[in-house]
Amino acid sequence: MIAILIIVAWGIMLAQFPTVIVQQSRLQMILTASTPIIVATAAVFQAWLTKELAKRQDAKADVRATKVETVATVAAETAADAKKAAELVSSKVDDVAITAANVAKQAQEAASAALVIADKTHTLVNSQMGKKLMELAIALRERADETGKPEHIKRAEVAEAELAEHELKQHIVDKREENANS
Repeated sequence: MIAILIIVAWGIMLAQFPTVIVQQSRLQMILTASTPIIVATAAVFQAWLTKELAKRQDAKADVRATKVETVATVAAETAADAKKAAELVSSKVDDVAITAANVAKQAQEAASAALVIADKTHTLVNSQMGKKLMELAIALRERADETGKPEHIKRAEVAEAELAEHELKQHIVDKREENANS
């Protein structure tokens, strides 16, 4: 290839700059005859270079196309994975919402039951306390009446006052419950 380029360059140089050679006319004939060969050789060389360049460009284009296909495949797989994950999360959110609603309902029922038990326990304790205060007031009054001692009388009066206070509080609670139920 390099030899052809040298011949082409030599031919162009000789055609442009005539030299003083005894056989100048013969040299001109050689150049005139070889010019189409030189031009044809240059055209073949140019075609070969163009073909090689095209091959390289095609190879690069194939590599780029492969990369684009790979990226497209990865993107499609990622989108599919994301869709599956979203569907899974969506179903889990629904499950969590249902579970949360069930737990809230159970908690409300348990709280209601606890309030009922607490109210009944409070009522029972107040009832028993009222009975014990009455028994104590009666016992202390009987003792105070029997002995007539001032400390026994004082104790009976305190017990009777506590019984009266408890009965008044219980009467208020009972009225409040009557009004709430009616």
